[in-house]
Amino acid sequence: MNKTQSEWVKNPDGTRGWVWNPITGSLGDCPNPNARKLANGRLKERYLANDNIAPVYEGRIVLRLEDPFYPRFWEDRLNSIGKPNDYGYSQVKHRKGISVCEMSDLFGIGIPDEWIELVLGEILRWPEHRFYLRTKQPQNLPAWSPFPDNCWVGVPATDSEQYSRAVYWLKEIEAKVKYILLEPLLERIQLKAWPWQLFPEGKPKGICDQVIIGAQTKPYKPPEIEHIREIVEACDKAGVPVFLRNNLVPLFNTQKTIPRWATNQTGLRQEMPNVKREVSVLRTWICERCNREINVSFPCRRCNRQVCGECIVLREGSLQLCLDCAGDIESQSQLWCEVHYAKANT
Repeated sequence: MNKTQSEWVKNPDGTRGWVWNPITGSLGDCPNPNARKLANGRLKERYLANDNIAPVYEGRIVLRLEDPFYPRFWEDRLNSIGKPNDYGYSQVKHRKGISVCEMSDLFGIGIPDEWIELVLGEILRWPEHRFYLRTKQPQNLPAWSPFPDNCWVGVPATDSEQYSRAVYWLKEIEAKVKYILLEPLLERIQLKAWPWQLFPEGKPKGICDQVIIGAQTKPYKPPEIEHIREIVEACDKAGVPVFLRNNLVPLFNTQKTIPRWATNQTGLRQEMPNVKREVSVLRTWICERCNREINVSFPCRRCNRQVCGECIVLREGSLQLCLDCAGDIESQSQLWCEVHYAKANT
């Protein structure tokens, strides 16, 4: 993992967060506007060398082989966050804020469900860390709701149409923190275009917990100050934290003084959601072989028992076998499925 360039991705202690890219590429728009350019530039040779490619999507066979931005899975990166101990408990010295799949769209077009399950399963292994998820395909989010408590789920929007779509689908999901990323903000946002919008008359809780505003940088094209002010004032009225990105500073520097509504005691307003408790409480199992209580269970396909990490053996790379019956152990995506469906049915 590397340090992120996005100052709004923060560790729980307020320092700059991290980037984790177990999946790269997308067949649709990507939340990171520079991702496709990087994949076709200095990262092209490295990406084309990875043959763990998503299945053919809508007959795009040639594109699949030649496009470095076709979805690819990086198995070695999946476990780069750290290693849980044999009982499934993570050992963490410093809690991190981690932006997930900045070089892809985790819930985007052409991303196999199995890959999403693996990523969400790994997120569940690390309840101490905060994971930032965002997608340009918000209509796909409800299928994965409710999200783990350590997930912050967001949708980017650049105009009123995308904003309305973002708010509508965020309303349909359950997540500890939900945010809208208005970057680049290209036009005035019609805040009350629909009755389910972010800032209706009444209580906004449950729709959005943070709004992030930023400018287009290449080429630099800042939004109108008045458009930013309207959003900030609406956020203040609704009690929603506002994060003004550093790329807005050149815009504010054109004014004699930076407006009061854009600043606080420490400088530019960069407010974070008030989250009292971020460590997820995971479902627990009892290992049916050694009777230990565990957070992560491994189901055996042959004997149908839930066992812990000490009761399996690795054979031929990633193949996992039950110590008792030598049956295949299901992949770690099972962790996500078990917790997801258990939580959805409670």
